[in-house]
Amino acid sequence: MNTFPVERGETNRHKGLASELLRQDVPLIIMPEGKRSRTGAMGEFKPGVAAFAVKYNVPILPTAIVGSYEAWPPTAKLWRLGRPPVHISFDKPLLPKQGETVEKFNERLKQTITKLYDETARTYSMPTQAEMEAQAKQK
Repeated sequence: MNTFPVERGETNRHKGLASELLRQDVPLIIMPEGKRSRTGAMGEFKPGVAAFAVKYNVPILPTAIVGSYEAWPPTAKLWRLGRPPVHISFDKPLLPKQGETVEKFNERLKQTITKLYDETARTYSMPTQAEMEAQAKQK
């Protein structure tokens, strides 16, 4: 799939690769949370996606993946057998506004994706982000 990991440690093995790919007009898929959810609720968005958008003035395609937690819980080695319901929704591309900081754009991106997620979840009678957070607190 032509993937490469984003290193979280001290290594710089892939440093600059994402920037080079953008310069070559290669679209990137980057998960802003940086890891799979441990509770089903969205985690904190890392600033990397927003920083790329601000630095390179590239659009971000907000995407919500609803049902992935249930289909492949983080404690399972493989996804559930059969066809568990997973729905992927897209919103219109977002660009940073003139003068918008990485932090502000990152927050706007998270709000957009949360809204998109919740709309999709309600459509398919699945838990919203607020419901997933409440369930996680009960555990």
